[in-house]
Amino acid sequence: YLNLKDTLLGMTDQEAMSAFNAVIEGHAVFVQDSLGTALGLDREVMEFARFLSAGVDPKKEDTGGDELQTYNRRYFQEVYLGGRKFIDAICQLHGRNRLWDVLENPPLRTSAISFPDTYTFGKQTPRLDLSPILMGMESRFGGGPWQVQQSDLGVMKLKALYGGMPAEKLDALLPQFIAVQGLAFGHPSAENPNGLSLFFMRDGSAVRDLIDSLETMGRENLKRASASGKALVKDIRIGDMQVPGADIARRLSFRVGTNENNMTNYAMYRVGFRSIMVEFEDTHLNLPEPRVAEIALEIRDRFIEFRRKQAAAGASGGPSTPTNPGTAAGKGAIDIRDEADLKAGLRHFGRNDYPAARDSLRQLLQRQPAHAHARFMMAVMAAREKNFGEAWKHIDIARRVSPGNEKIEAFIKRLKEVAPR
Repeated sequence: YLNLKDTLLGMTDQEAMSAFNAVIEGHAVFVQDSLGTALGLDREVMEFARFLSAGVDPKKEDTGGDELQTYNRRYFQEVYLGGRKFIDAICQLHGRNRLWDVLENPPLRTSAISFPDTYTFGKQTPRLDLSPILMGMESRFGGGPWQVQQSDLGVMKLKALYGGMPAEKLDALLPQFIAVQGLAFGHPSAENPNGLSLFFMRDGSAVRDLIDSLETMGRENLKRASASGKALVKDIRIGDMQVPGADIARRLSFRVGTNENNMTNYAMYRVGFRSIMVEFEDTHLNLPEPRVAEIALEIRDRFIEFRRKQAAAGASGGPSTPTNPGTAAGKGAIDIRDEADLKAGLRHFGRNDYPAARDSLRQLLQRQPAHAHARFMMAVMAAREKNFGEAWKHIDIARRVSPGNEKIEAFIKRLKEVAPR
């Protein structure tokens, strides 16, 4: 049997704990739903699912209320209903007899919960730890004392944070995240901490898309907050800022409070350098833009040095993830294992050994859920085995990542003929 207490106590990584929590809670919901359906309690099963997702519709959420409460509602929906979808997908892909293997070898990252086909039993790539890059950055904002907390923002947390974004936009963005690290810091007397976050994306276009999407979501949130009557929002300003060497740099600022005599200045800065974005949330420091630019540039330089050391350690057989040093902060920072897994997948695919091909490609997709070639191959294999739902899932992701690709479009045309949606 599985000792949940010992398993949880043995985990020190917050992201791995979140993934395991989704597995066990999702399994509980899955068993409950299966039993309820077997007993003819379909209405009760649907009502419980509605209860678990209550309050997470962005059109109905009260943005003028408690943002932490909204985040928690969204996050626990991901834990329970997202975990349930993961368990259901494992059963569909591998059969119920593999569920104990999942519980004994839980996913290390929450990206596997959202993309179950990337989960590999016991063959998992450790997450990319960006915490050394932000270590000590609170000192750049003046004297303390500071209350400081770093956190790895995995896929489940990102889905909860960005739940106000249109679903199709969020679904397109999620596969583009490689790693996100957040640093929250503030004075003990401050109501809300400041935030400094580093986003490592697939490429520069993903960074621009992320910034545009977050800015649009911010505008909509401010509109709802103002319309709710619970918050007074004034002096909204959105525009460019000057950061040397940046591909894109944007600022959103406003004043918010309960009345004219109780207003707080708030600013959000987002700066993109190729495949990374630096985000600074200023809640009570009122930093000038040139100082924000200096901090963004320092984080960029720290990231480049971090990737250089990582690549050197990989080349010398060290413990870090091997990377191509020429792509640090560049177009995707490709992991050299990706090519090996893709070649292995192609080799097995050419021999019609689909199980082996999938094993190789799933290891690649665990690191890069948005890899268009791997998704295309997974779609082809699924279609040949008449698993058309799976084929559509993979090819939709491939098409979003590589729009206009002739092979992908030709495959979709044929798929529509045999399995129209």
